[in-house]
Amino acid sequence: MKRFGLRPDAISAIMGSTTDSVHINTVLKSAASVIMIRVAGASIAYILQILLAHWLGGFEYGIFAYAWVWVSMLSFLAPLGLNSAVVRFIPAYLSKQRWWRAKGIIHRSRSIVMAASLCFACVGALLIFLNRELIPNHYIYPLYVALSFLPLFALVDLHEGMARGFGWVNLAYIPSYIIRPAFFVITMSALFYVGVKLNGTVALAVAFLSFLLTVSVQTLLFRRRLPASVRQSRAVYHTSYWLRASLPFMLIGAFQIVLTNTDMIMLGGFVEPDEIAIYFASLRTANLVGFIAFAISAMAVPKFAALHANNAKEDLQALVTSVVKWIFWPSLLFSIFLFAFGHSVLGLFGPAFTIGYPVLVLLVIGHLIKAVTGPIDHLLNMTGNQNITAIVLACTSALNILLNAMLIPYLGLSGAATATILSILVTRVWLLLLVKRRLGLNAIIFSRRKRIPAVAAE
Repeated sequence: MKRFGLRPDAISAIMGSTTDSVHINTVLKSAASVIMIRVAGASIAYILQILLAHWLGGFEYGIFAYAWVWVSMLSFLAPLGLNSAVVRFIPAYLSKQRWWRAKGIIHRSRSIVMAASLCFACVGALLIFLNRELIPNHYIYPLYVALSFLPLFALVDLHEGMARGFGWVNLAYIPSYIIRPAFFVITMSALFYVGVKLNGTVALAVAFLSFLLTVSVQTLLFRRRLPASVRQSRAVYHTSYWLRASLPFMLIGAFQIVLTNTDMIMLGGFVEPDEIAIYFASLRTANLVGFIAFAISAMAVPKFAALHANNAKEDLQALVTSVVKWIFWPSLLFSIFLFAFGHSVLGLFGPAFTIGYPVLVLLVIGHLIKAVTGPIDHLLNMTGNQNITAIVLACTSALNILLNAMLIPYLGLSGAATATILSILVTRVWLLLLVKRRLGLNAIIFSRRKRIPAVAAE
């Protein structure tokens, strides 16, 4: 850890409320559990994508991928930003022992997300019906099926955010990242071996069942773990305040989705499903680098909110510096692996997928650009600067759309990946400057770390 500038006291800042060395071993185990869950989940999900490519074939796999991207985009909009807002509000309420407000946001956010996601699904289905003449026939029914599990998708994200707010690592990630893809793999395998003809629509129907199972498990476990202090309190609702605060989070989520999925969506207008399948396989492979950032950020994001609420600026700087280093060095090592063996990795999907190697290289570079600055978007969001983050992402999302429109017709798949890289670069530089100006923090891999003040053991 010292080799990369990482210390046990920094890990302690990420995971808990004490820097006492007595608890360092426990903290390390908690930190490792997050990474282990994410690695296991990423492995299962990646194996699932490889199996789907073989079971469905390039054309049907491309159809599945296209419908999946659309419902993923909508799932970020449907919660109206509450899935991110709860990660900020719950730790703040708990740190100040405002149990009644914590209970209120739990109950009210569930109701709002369910109602909003149903509206999104119905509007989406209506738009497909009204524009069915403009949509290729092979996409219509898969899109309908994908919309059917949009409310479940949104609830899974909300429950994950709630669990993160409470610091419940296992509940936050095991149902969504272990149980759901494992059920998907087992069910699809059973259908394959009993002779069911698999296609994109069937795969999406199985996805519906997997989300239904995940929501059920999350709900059951969440009720069991909710602290008595929260459960026995009388809920106090600040619905308008929560919605006003969550709206920027919704916009941020929307613009982030545009930044990360515009390439796939716009490719649908220029290439056939077979090529979309190749790009999707390259994208999912490159995203393995991003799982490192996700796992580390998951431990830090709730702590950003708590430290900021307590005006602990020096601790926040030390935490940010260490988090960036924890993200960058493992990301760099894994990126080097993909640069060296990416051609063979893509070959796991099938021989035709190896032509996506140049796209893979470009997309991995995009993740490295993100790793240099760590979770600076979350840092701004958790410190009350979500409005300016939304503005930045709105501008760079528009830039991303423009670049894709310009580059895809001439460079095809590589054009889409290049547009993504350029948009990420502009976004990260802009956010980095905002973190420095608004928070007075350094959030880049090469910044100097401030020492975390010692805390006496009780």
